[in-house]
This record gives sequence, C-alpha cells and structure tokens, in this order.
Amino acid sequence: MAKTTKKFISVLSAIILALVSLTGLISASAQDVVAIDAAHFPDKSFRDVVLENFDLDSSGTLSDFEIAKVKDMQLFLYADQIHDLTGIEYFTSLSQIYAGGLEIEKADFSALSNLQKLYVQGNNLTSLDVSKNTALTDLVCSDNENLSSLALSPSVTKLLCDGCALSSLDVSKCTNLAQLNCANSSLS
Repeated sequence: MAKTTKKFISVLSAIILALVSLTGLISASAQDVVAIDAAHFPDKSFRDVVLENFDLDSSGTLSDFEIAKVKDMQLFLYADQIHDLTGIEYFTSLSQIYAGGLEIEKADFSALSNLQKLYVQGNNLTSLDVSKNTALTDLVCSDNENLSSLALSPSVTKLLCDGCALSSLDVSKCTNLAQLNCANSSLS
C-alpha cells in the first residue's frame, strides 16, 4: 500500500508540475501579443486599419510575428479622419510612414528607432517631436496649420515644414541638412 501511495503522489506531483509549467508558457505567450483594442489603439479609424491590414490571423491581437511582418514595409495610412496614432509605437521596425491629410492631431514616433522617412503633411498636429528618431532623414510636415512646436533629430537631411505655425525653428544640430522649406510660417 505504501508503494501505491508513493507512486500516486509521484504521478500527482508530475501532473501538478506539468500544469504549473503550462500555465507559465501560456502566461509568457500572452505577453507577446498586443490587443487591438481601444486601450492600445484609441482611435477607431486607426484601430480598424490595424485590424484590417496587420491582424493576419483575425485574432484581435498583434503577435510578434504579425508585428515583424511590418518590419521592412512602408506604412501607408489611407483611412479618413485618423486623429490619433497611439499604437504606432508597437511597429518598432517601420522605416517609412506616409500619413498625409488624415486629420492627425496626436502622434508619438519616439519608439520608432528605424524610421527614416516620415510624411505627415496636411494634418492637425500642434507639436511634433522626432528628436529620438536618430535614423530619420526625411521629414515632411508641411501644412499642419497649428504646428507650433517641432523638435528635430540631428539626422534630418530634408525638412519641409512650410505652411505651419512655427514661430521658431532650431536646425543647428542638423549638420547634414540639405533641403529646407519653411515658407508661409510664422517664423520671423
């Protein structure tokens, strides 16, 4: 009887250990996905674009695999009336973003360290900080009529910020700046 009890306890311990390990794997796996919901992508139009174009398995989440598929891709945003690009930070390997004329009011690109070209002309941005985007060479933010604050990365070589409300513009750290258009602004 003692042998049977010992065997039962060993089997039970093995089952418990397996379940604990499986729970750990499920937990780790759940951390590798980003829910495509209002908490992570507050703007419904942008969330719909992400669901339609990047949720490859229609799970309502972005896996590491799905995010990696955007790695070398150019992101063309075409949906009407995107006001907030919160959530773009999950696509850390993006090199180019074309998001002109969408009514964007809020965007944080600071996590996109591979971003080389950013086209956000004709939106409703009031401030834009790309100082942490050290790979950024081309920035086109023209015709953001309320854009009054612009922080640049030293890597910028092309800057088109015409038609903005900028009253000051510091390009002193942009030592390789080759193209600049700041016409029709509030610069003195």
